[in-house]
Amino acid sequence: MQAEVCKTDRTFQPNLVFALLLGNFTLIGITIGVQGVLWAELMSALLS
Repeated sequence: MQAEVCKTDRTFQPNLVFALLLGNFTLIGITIGVQGVLWAELMSALLS
């Protein structure tokens, strides 16, 4: 009995890597930006 080998195309795809990194940095930027805005609103509400 011979095991079947599943061959897939696993070549390096720079466009896919770029898209994934760009998406991750975008989500991180949005998250940090929203937290900064919420923190500023919270501090102004607490100090007034």
